[in-house]
Amino acid sequence: LTTSVRDGKGLVLVNINKVYSDLELQKSSRQAVKATSDYLDIKLDNIDVTYSIKTNADIVGGGSAGAAMALSTISLLGDIELRNDVMITGTINESGDIGKIGGVKEKIGASKGKAEMFLLPKGQGNEIKNYKSKMFCEMINEIEYCKVEYVENENEVNGIKVIEVKNLEEALRYFKK
Repeated sequence: LTTSVRDGKGLVLVNINKVYSDLELQKSSRQAVKATSDYLDIKLDNIDVTYSIKTNADIVGGGSAGAAMALSTISLLGDIELRNDVMITGTINESGDIGKIGGVKEKIGASKGKAEMFLLPKGQGNEIKNYKSKMFCEMINEIEYCKVEYVENENEVNGIKVIEVKNLEEALRYFKK
């Protein structure tokens, strides 16, 4: 996702080149601009915002890029430098709340090798529960006895730290350099 702004008429544009999109993506981009306006307490009536999405997919749909769009716009207009190793998914509403999405595991999996941290909507952490084994050994009468326990590892998937966030304010805490 690349975001650009320029003087204009308050247009919100989504450039996806030869990829098909749905109306939810357009709605999400508009909500991202409104959330940015409210968060930074500025009017964007005279600024055009363009979101360019590059993907290997044939179709881009849904609102799951909304939070990323809002954060990138806040970064640009608020002159806030963001980390490149943090990724986010989630819808955005005009008040800046981050909403639920589908395909959580797939989105985290796609960020492997690109992200150290992945932010997702509050309440969706239960969709990524995984377990890791821990071995406990002890010596009893010169014989070593070991047992393996499986413990829940909610905060990490594929080496990526996963954190739930409820709004733009929380997300920015992890994104700011």
